[in-house]
Amino acid sequence: MASTTTKLGNVAFAGLLLLIGLFVLKSFFIATAPIPEMFSERLTLEEAIDRSAEKNHVVLAVFTADWCGPCQTYKKNGLTDQRVAQWISKHGEPAYIDLDLNKELAAEMGVTSVPATFFIYKGEALGAISGAMSGDNLLSFLSMGLEQATLMQASADDSE
Repeated sequence: MASTTTKLGNVAFAGLLLLIGLFVLKSFFIATAPIPEMFSERLTLEEAIDRSAEKNHVVLAVFTADWCGPCQTYKKNGLTDQRVAQWISKHGEPAYIDLDLNKELAAEMGVTSVPATFFIYKGEALGAISGAMSGDNLLSFLSMGLEQATLMQASADDSE
């Protein structure tokens, strides 16, 4: 007769195998959402930062992955909200960053989960948030970042 410890070990191992199997199956069945229109230029983060400096804009940088379910939800909802697209066309430069193709950059930025959204002004990340957001939440995040950037600019102007 097997000991209780051995039985528990076998159950735990079977549970782990089941979880791995479910993860693998899920990755095959996640429908990849199209990249939202506002990212159609496919600017790199560096290009978006350079362009934002020329136009005195901010950068909306989004780290995502095709295998990530919440990323697909974010692309279908918050990132396709027309109000967000209008906000970006007026105030910012968008950078869509594929985590799997930019692991080093993701590590530099401190990305630990996706989707990860960064608000960048003058090359400095003023805010970051992980997880899929609705259009309303994303607009709120962007507005707060713009307020902070405006205050930074006013402070810099005062010190000149």
